[in-house]
Amino acid sequence: MQLMTQKFDLDYKNQMVQKAPVIDAGIVKKSETQSKKEDKTFIVAEEGSSNSKSIHFNTNTLEEAAYFLEAYRQENALIVAGGLDVVRELKIKYLLNTPHALINLKKIPGLTYIKQDTNQVKIGALTRASQIAQSKIIQEKYPVLAQAAALMGTPQIRNMATLSGSICQEINCWYYKAANNQFNCIRKGGDICHAVEGANKWMFSIIESKSCKGCHATCQSDLSIALTALDAVIVTTQREIPISEFYSANFPSGNVLHVGEIITEIVLPSQSAQTRSIYMKYALRKSFDHPLISAACLKDEHGIKIVLGGVAMVPYVVNGVNEIIKGQEITEELAIAVGEFSVRGAKPLSENTWKVPVVSAYVKRALMALG
Repeated sequence: MQLMTQKFDLDYKNQMVQKAPVIDAGIVKKSETQSKKEDKTFIVAEEGSSNSKSIHFNTNTLEEAAYFLEAYRQENALIVAGGLDVVRELKIKYLLNTPHALINLKKIPGLTYIKQDTNQVKIGALTRASQIAQSKIIQEKYPVLAQAAALMGTPQIRNMATLSGSICQEINCWYYKAANNQFNCIRKGGDICHAVEGANKWMFSIIESKSCKGCHATCQSDLSIALTALDAVIVTTQREIPISEFYSANFPSGNVLHVGEIITEIVLPSQSAQTRSIYMKYALRKSFDHPLISAACLKDEHGIKIVLGGVAMVPYVVNGVNEIIKGQEITEELAIAVGEFSVRGAKPLSENTWKVPVVSAYVKRALMALG
């Protein structure tokens, strides 16, 4: 696709075009001279097409971004952070409604950082995966997150992908993301999940979550699995959300964010000196694929926490692990038992029964590595 672009940065202090919203004490208002929404700042259109125009706003503040998200909610506005999901959508048009407004956050200052704040560590929403993987603070205090970031995609992807984008990324389902919206699945308002009767060997669930509503896609975000193990808190422009409450069946987004609500940072709670953690994943092409299976394990003075990816629509926390372990030293026999316990009640589809023993094996490996 060749793109024609016209770019005019939104600068509300020295704006040549007097049709933009006016920022007043943190409140976004429409100026009295603002004309129809069709007069935009950055047009991205497929050459020769008049029906595929997308308007791209370079916002300078969170207030501006929230304003445009609300103003263009009917036009399926999308946030651009790293832009990986957005580029794919613009190229193959898998959504029911192609986005007509792209809200770029990359020019907003103060959203890229990793800093110690008393006993917590805070990570800005636009911090890149590569920065997380290379951070000495994360490597020393939260190795499970550093490992997950280091195993995420290629170096090029890690240099583009942001923390907030990874948390909010679209599911990686070949029916949902089929070009030109070929499959009107449950997630798009249809009646069925095509994976049930179709090809379902790789990226589909083996464990039904309460909120799946018949969708068999899985959470394949490396960072989300690690953050769930760490009990991270997501801070937005409106509230604080424990990551355990972030994912939902609000299709197609799959999360609880409101229109106009934007993630600003992630807070990692303090860890004791005794805490150990590890992240492992299985992918067909180890160098860059989404994980078909992943496991994050954390061990501290309170016990062991196991979170699985690639098995359910949301990060799957294995409940009851410490009732099995009961404070015992981790032996191979006990690790095998916990691995088998982790996939109890699994309900694989016709072609992905292979996931059950592989998940069990990865849990065992992770526990043995923790010791």
